[in-house]
Amino acid sequence: ETAYTPSAAGNQNKMNVVGAYNMSLVGFEHNPKTMYLSADMPFQLLGMVHGVGAQLVNDDIGVFSHKKFSVMYAPQIKLLGGVLGIGIQPVMLSENLKGSELEFNDAGDMVLPTSDVTGTAFDLNAGLYYQHDWWYVGASVQHLLAPRVEIGETNELDIDPAYYFTSGCNIRLNNPFLSIQPSVMGRTDGVGYRADITTRLTYNY
Repeated sequence: ETAYTPSAAGNQNKMNVVGAYNMSLVGFEHNPKTMYLSADMPFQLLGMVHGVGAQLVNDDIGVFSHKKFSVMYAPQIKLLGGVLGIGIQPVMLSENLKGSELEFNDAGDMVLPTSDVTGTAFDLNAGLYYQHDWWYVGASVQHLLAPRVEIGETNELDIDPAYYFTSGCNIRLNNPFLSIQPSVMGRTDGVGYRADITTRLTYNY
């Protein structure tokens, strides 16, 4: 959940450590590869629960490499029988273009670099996450600052904000060992959108 909203940091009474690695189009040159590492945990201070975490993402697509390192902070506020997390996530972005691996039809084209170039920018994510006994709902925005990353001297990358909405619940059945957990997540950048609906049956003995 913290991949999409920092307000979910510390929403469980334990430390969460998540790692994932994904490869697409295996066997093709410059195939997409993504690495994701995240950790979050709650702690108590001044009679209040606070969630903290850190996140590292490395996304390689063709000759582009997108890196993101961020920290998360989300105080947990008791509200209407549930808990409201208010999250903020400062982000350091790093964009790399492997110009040394480009193949040119026109060797005299000066627009694209012939060596590897890198650019960095500061960004910010924020969100809300409300969790009750058997249901939750969350909303967040990533790339709140809509940063422009200057890659070398001649290239720029504009990053648009993206908006996320997520909700789910835990439906207990007559069998005390079984429960159904449906969830939905929608995302949009103001131009296109995507929605994912998931349901899983959990057996807990």
